[in-house]
This record gives sequence, C-alpha cells and structure tokens, in this order.
Amino acid sequence: MQQITDETRKKVVCEHIRDGRTIASLAAEYGVSKATISNWVRVYREECQTNDSEKSQLELMEEVRKLRQEKSELEKENKDKAISMDDLSDFSDELRERVKSFSE
Repeated sequence: MQQITDETRKKVVCEHIRDGRTIASLAAEYGVSKATISNWVRVYREECQTNDSEKSQLELMEEVRKLRQEKSELEKENKDKAISMDDLSDFSDELRERVKSFSE
C-alpha cells in the first residue's frame, strides 16, 4: 500500500471542496478508497470547527467553488444568447445589399 503524505491528503481535500472534484474521481487518481477520502474531508471539516485559520480557508474554498459554478452558469447563458461575429458579419452584408438595392 502506498504511503500518502499529509500534504497530499490536504491537496485531495482541497480539490474536492474548492474544485468540486468528485470523491470517486479523486479515489481513482490517487489510488485510495472513496471511504478514505470521505474520512479525510470529514476530519478536515471537523478541524475547521476549532481552528479559525482552517475555518477561514474552508470558507474561501467554498466561496471559490460557488463563484466558479456561477461563472460557468453565466457563461452558458451568455453562449446561448450570444450572436457570433460571423452572424453579425452575415447580417451586415445582407443589410448592405438591401440598402444598395433601395438606392438603385
């Protein structure tokens, strides 16, 4: 069995909390069980209840995750609503042709 350092444990927990990585994907990548990673996350959250520095770090990671999700949703909305430059160029060409036909 491979030895996991404290630094790696913290990295895995942060990737789950801050980046929204699933426990299953982290377990597969780091070669540890899902239960082990769940325990690491639980222990970290418990530690945050008594350690103000870690609690602040946890709050920041959760805020980063929330903001990334909101950004992703807004980008999707904007993509759905956006008019591409090609569409604008095509419209501009068509408009020029119509104006030209009226002036002839």
